[in-house]
Amino acid sequence: MNQVDELLWKNEIETNKTVSKAMRIVLYFCFAAGFLNLIHVFDAVQNVMVKMNVLLIIPLLLPTILVDIFELKKAWTKYLILTCAVISTGICYTLLTFQTVLMFVIPTILASMYFRKKQLIVVIIESVFNILIAHLLSFYFLMEPWIEPFTGLKNIMLYGAVPRILQYLCCGSLFYILCNRTSGLMLNYHKFIKDKEVFELEKSIALQKIKYEEREQVSRDIHNSVGHTIMAAIMSLDAAEAVYNKNSKKAMEKIKFANIRMRESLEAIRKAVRGVNTKENGQTIEDVMKLINVNIDKLKEDFNIKIRAKIDYSEQQLKTQSICIERIDFLIGALQELVTNSVKHGNATAIIVIINVDKNNINIIVQDNGTGIQSMRNYEELLDSGFGIKKIRSYLISIGGILKIENQEGLLVMLKIPTRAGDENE
Repeated sequence: MNQVDELLWKNEIETNKTVSKAMRIVLYFCFAAGFLNLIHVFDAVQNVMVKMNVLLIIPLLLPTILVDIFELKKAWTKYLILTCAVISTGICYTLLTFQTVLMFVIPTILASMYFRKKQLIVVIIESVFNILIAHLLSFYFLMEPWIEPFTGLKNIMLYGAVPRILQYLCCGSLFYILCNRTSGLMLNYHKFIKDKEVFELEKSIALQKIKYEEREQVSRDIHNSVGHTIMAAIMSLDAAEAVYNKNSKKAMEKIKFANIRMRESLEAIRKAVRGVNTKENGQTIEDVMKLINVNIDKLKEDFNIKIRAKIDYSEQQLKTQSICIERIDFLIGALQELVTNSVKHGNATAIIVIINVDKNNINIIVQDNGTGIQSMRNYEELLDSGFGIKKIRSYLISIGGILKIENQEGLLVMLKIPTRAGDENE
């Protein structure tokens, strides 16, 4: 059951209760009319009024018995309730004819409350047959001038039944149009609410995605920038501990160096948390290469290893081509992560870094002389569980970049980084 059908079903249950209550009220009015006729406020034949009230008890109370006492919620319940309303109207019309023709509007109103055209059509058809049967009964069994002013079956049907059927069909058509319009408005409103809920859900998901991406970037920046500086500080402190008894002055230099590195780590964390790394206009290739050289020199100093860098780009690129800030931060962080892994996990003592800049990408190769990857299982573990490598691969995939790792007399890592946001889609 879809949401619209469920909504109509709930309305049907509530309408059954409302209609049964309305039919009880009609019964009370009929009893009141009989009492007023008894004290001669109304001027109808007393015997007819008594018969009418007796006959109305069952059809007007049956909906209350089914809905409120037995609490039936079957699909056919509504048809039985509406049929009881039509029968009640037919009883009144049969006994009072033209005096109560307006009562046929009552079951039509009740049917329109379900907001379903099918129920309304059933009631209209039943009411038309009810008018015909009432006039036939009045001719064969209740032929009284005050009940039926026409004589002869042909005149009764032609001048009595047909005009009243046309009058009723006019009202019924208006109710059909009203029901159709109301149900359409209800469905449109439901669709509007549903679309609004979907929009709010998509908006919430988008916000969650943005927050997740921000956390991913913060964690990547912290890991890339802080990881190698803490590693360098630890190595410096280890060296200080080793030479403290022999050369306290050199040990203090190592401790000071570790202190500087730890402060740099703290500043990097603050920078990441403040969200300084945003997508700005970018920097030229010349500025980026200077920044890369500075960081390579720092890595040499931190890990006390040989790093040879080769950077290839044209003079035109040097002045005109730019790289967005986000990609620059990633590039520097990735270099730091790869060098740290080579020293920490591969026990490398020398590293070669080759950087080539083309029109849309920065291509980086990092080759070390370490132990490399011993097996494919270790390769998969490196990609799936290594926090730094995993973050690098995830980011490259998101921007359309490429990461390749191979064993070649050590570990060979190749990165392809689009220089600007949007290049990955070209």
